[in-house]
Amino acid sequence: MIPGGEVEIEPGSLLDVQGREAEKRQQKIPGTERVAQRIVNARNRFIDAAVEQFGLSKDDAGFAYDELEHRKIVMPDVVAGQFNLKDGRFLGWRSAASRSQ
Repeated sequence: MIPGGEVEIEPGSLLDVQGREAEKRQQKIPGTERVAQRIVNARNRFIDAAVEQFGLSKDDAGFAYDELEHRKIVMPDVVAGQFNLKDGRFLGWRSAASRSQ
């Protein structure tokens, strides 16, 4: 072991071969990084909208997104990088926010 805590992987060793195989498996599905980025963009847009409309903290808005996604009420659109609400009744959040102020 190197004093910095890093492990040297010798070329041709089992760890080296496994690492190269893992890289090849990741490269088999092109475009996954772009899809993952769009999912992150959708989550960030939801958080920004919730912070702006309700005055929530970013942590609270992130928790709300995670909970609504778990309950399948909000879903990220991986094509556009937006979020979709399952039912139109949930679009009334703007009016609910204005009433609470």
